[in-house]
Amino acid sequence: MKSLSLLLFSALLSSTAFAQKPFSEHEYFSQAIGKWKSKGDLVAADGNTVPVSEELESKITEDGTFVIEGSRNMNGQEQDFRWVFSFNESTDLFECDYHHTGMENPVRMEVSVVGKKIEMRAPLGNSGNELVVSHELTDADTVDGYVLLQSVDGQSLLEGKIVYKREAE
Repeated sequence: MKSLSLLLFSALLSSTAFAQKPFSEHEYFSQAIGKWKSKGDLVAADGNTVPVSEELESKITEDGTFVIEGSRNMNGQEQDFRWVFSFNESTDLFECDYHHTGMENPVRMEVSVVGKKIEMRAPLGNSGNELVVSHELTDADTVDGYVLLQSVDGQSLLEGKIVYKREAE
C-alpha cells in the first residue's frame, strides 16, 4: 500500500510579478489560498477502505509559484507532502511537481484548470498505471477532491473522495 500512498497534491518565470498574476487572478488558485483540513476514504480494488486525512496550507510564494504543503495520515501512516505549481509563460500552461515523504524524486503532473476545477494526471513508473487527482471548489470553504489510480486497461486500483474544509482564521 506504501507504493499507492498517493502521488497526491517547475519552471520558474523570470518576472515574479508576472508569475504571481496567473495565480492571484485565477478563479481556482485565488480562492484556494489558506489553511485546510480534509477527510475521506479511498477504496482499493479488493474492496478495502483506506481512510485519509490531511492538514495543509496553500499560498502564492515570493518566487511566483503556488505551493500546497501539509501532512497526511493515510491508513495510519503519516507523510508530509508538497505540491509546487508554476505557470509556464511559453506554453501558457500550469505545471506541477509533487513530492511526499519517502519519494526520491518529485513526480511531474499534467495540469488542467477550468474555472473552479483543477485536474492533475501522472503516469506511474513503467506499469502504465495512471494517477488522476481533481479538486473542485464547491463553495468558498469547501473543496471536493477525487482520487483515481487506474491500471493501463482503465481498471480502478484505488479511488475515492476527500472533502477539504477551510479552517477559520
